[in-house]
Amino acid sequence: MTLSRPDYERLTAGRHTPEQFIDAAFRFLLDREPKEAILRRFDMRVIAIYFPEFEHAWLTYLAGSERALGGGSRDSLRPTWDMGQD
Repeated sequence: MTLSRPDYERLTAGRHTPEQFIDAAFRFLLDREPKEAILRRFDMRVIAIYFPEFEHAWLTYLAGSERALGGGSRDSLRPTWDMGQD
């Protein structure tokens, strides 16, 4: 998953790490579809196209991201992030 700096700043206001954001986004997706249905590579903005509730609902998932990341790897879907300029 790629995550632009403007999107990261807009959605987190710098209060959470990019890793926490991406972990929350993947947990949001995994609650809605099987891991096999998730694209191998995509920009996080695509999530809101398929799931319009994402930008409001992900905050609930973000609350658990710090605990999830502290407990080791969840599975083979471990995300990477790209803070490229957009």
